[in-house]
Amino acid sequence: QLFSKMKSSLKTDLQNFLDNDVIETREKWRQLFQEDLFADLPCDTLTEKRDRNFLRLKRASESRLASVYDLRENPINLFAAHEMLGYIDSSLAISFSVQYNLYGGTLLSLGTDKHIPHVQRVDDMSDVGCFALTEIGYGSNTIELETTATYNLEQNCFLLNSPSPKSHKYLISNGARRANMAVVFAQLVVDGKKEGVHAFLVAIRTADGRASDGVTIGDVGEKQGYLGVDNARFCFKDVCVPVENLLDAFSSVDGNGSFSSTVSSRRGRFLKVAQRLLSGRICVAALALTQMKVTHTIALKYASQRLGVGPTGKSDTPILDYSVIRNSLIPILARTVYLNLGYNSLKNEFQTHHQDETKLTKLDRLCCLVKPLLTEHCIQATAICRERCGGHGYVAANQIAKHVADSHAAATGEGDNIVLIQKTAKDFLGDLKTGADVLPELSSERISELARRDSVLSLEIIRDLLSLREIDLV
Repeated sequence: QLFSKMKSSLKTDLQNFLDNDVIETREKWRQLFQEDLFADLPCDTLTEKRDRNFLRLKRASESRLASVYDLRENPINLFAAHEMLGYIDSSLAISFSVQYNLYGGTLLSLGTDKHIPHVQRVDDMSDVGCFALTEIGYGSNTIELETTATYNLEQNCFLLNSPSPKSHKYLISNGARRANMAVVFAQLVVDGKKEGVHAFLVAIRTADGRASDGVTIGDVGEKQGYLGVDNARFCFKDVCVPVENLLDAFSSVDGNGSFSSTVSSRRGRFLKVAQRLLSGRICVAALALTQMKVTHTIALKYASQRLGVGPTGKSDTPILDYSVIRNSLIPILARTVYLNLGYNSLKNEFQTHHQDETKLTKLDRLCCLVKPLLTEHCIQATAICRERCGGHGYVAANQIAKHVADSHAAATGEGDNIVLIQKTAKDFLGDLKTGADVLPELSSERISELARRDSVLSLEIIRDLLSLREIDLV
């Protein structure tokens, strides 16, 4: 109720404060969303959901409000696009992310001059692309994936093969129905030697929409969430990939079949080709943030209008006046705002340093922390909002239920949250071991003083208590 009574200028200031960036472009997105195509109308079948999602994706592309080149020149604009598209539908934001960040961004970062024509076909969706990294048997440990791309000197091409059912590419977004191109990750084999995971540009469909020779495409079907996204299963049998379709910014194979790379180790090469996942984690965090804002808005508006039993015994009191409702909704709202500010800080950091090799380690750790923080909170926040709206929160038309379902996928997409947290903790412990980082120091006198404190409300005390906990953990 307080928010509804705010002056319009104050609402705008608060919105702009949380949005943080590209304010004018965000307003253009809002204007675009007034078109009938973006209206929230029911779809009866899975096919209808996917068709509408694709039409929306095409319209978003036509708007030219974002570009694959933003990843190089203005990444913060692309992250903002993910936030805005999430207000319409999570599926739309995911399909956009695959086209622009994962597929297009990989071409941009790993390709060379010969691949520029393919990059130029991303923005207008002349090509619809997908990102084929995950395999049935290799989710987190993708450095050991089984798909092979063996150089054939006689044909001067790479023969792409899936040697076992575990090597089938799985849950590949945009791949089941629409994508004609894929960035496929495979073990490069030259002269019998595995040279590590590399990225290849592969035409998975012909001009008339049939699967290309040697490519088998299956439809994963209906999922718990992201119902507008068509997820595929791919396998390959002696698919001839032209030698120029190796994305060769770091590694190449010449006409004599000689392999060369500016990165010496197989692990190093994998880290190079998987670098697109850094911006991908920010994109997933952006979507989670929007999901939380939507569900908070719905739940708080409902709680301010839904009348329950008041002091008179009549149904005349907004349930937001109940302490049990306030104590459920207000703390998660506060945490969402806090995480929003942290996310904004990460965006600013990425905008400034994403092309600075010396800053990539820090960026990697920030991305690996912010994505789990936002997505885990999203799972909790959407569930609480749903519960506090009672049976109305369970009804699909009221929008919360779909965000509850969609929120769970984000815990796995672009890296399982537990794995990311473990990785980051391992990295920090490694720094402590080598002396690259040090633990905070607290004197014994300061520790004794903390123990005598009756209140922990000051930021200085909270900081020192967190430092003490960190010391004890190690």
